[in-house]
Amino acid sequence: MNTKFSYLYRDGANNKREGSIVLTGTPENGVAGFEEILRASLDDGEYFIPEQIKVPECFFWKQSVGGGQSGKVYPVAPGIDHAWHQFSAAELVECDATDPRTPGEFLAEVQTAARVGWKEDLVSEEENIRVLRELSGDPAFTAAELFKSEACGHRFAPEQICELHGLESFPEYNGERVKITAIRKNDDDGSRTYYIEGRINEVLNWVYEERLKEIAE
Repeated sequence: MNTKFSYLYRDGANNKREGSIVLTGTPENGVAGFEEILRASLDDGEYFIPEQIKVPECFFWKQSVGGGQSGKVYPVAPGIDHAWHQFSAAELVECDATDPRTPGEFLAEVQTAARVGWKEDLVSEEENIRVLRELSGDPAFTAAELFKSEACGHRFAPEQICELHGLESFPEYNGERVKITAIRKNDDDGSRTYYIEGRINEVLNWVYEERLKEIAE
């Protein structure tokens, strides 16, 4: 038997991506004891920075070309992306270990990271620009141009002013004008999430394409 540590990354638009490792062996104090010690070291009992405890990151963006679970590289989206990952479960499993550390060794590393302090800084703006330029092969490439390329085949583009419509949960914002600040392709179904700027940011910072309408000239 081995111990599975499961976690996820949830960005500011509630997009989620899951990850896990299987530690070698079982906790000396059982799964409940393992989880109790673990939560005592995590921020708010559940958040951590994966790099500090040597577990794979689940970001939608990645700092190096070719990275990420989907093989797709995104630039960091300000106000949406962050560094924190969230612990979700610990359980005993009968599959092979994927991590040579025992549960006790893993807990020791988590406790060390907590004592040092969780480092929540994201990639620097300079590094983000480097990734964008490496992706495009253009030394002058910008974030706006990459987001625009993500919108191919769709009606809207970054910086475009649109009108909201069909909002059932927040009907008071229908007819409001918003500016698209970023676009992200959803890997599951190919749809786009549009991050927007406007008065609606009081309750929401993104919508799907069907909630946007072009403004007649």
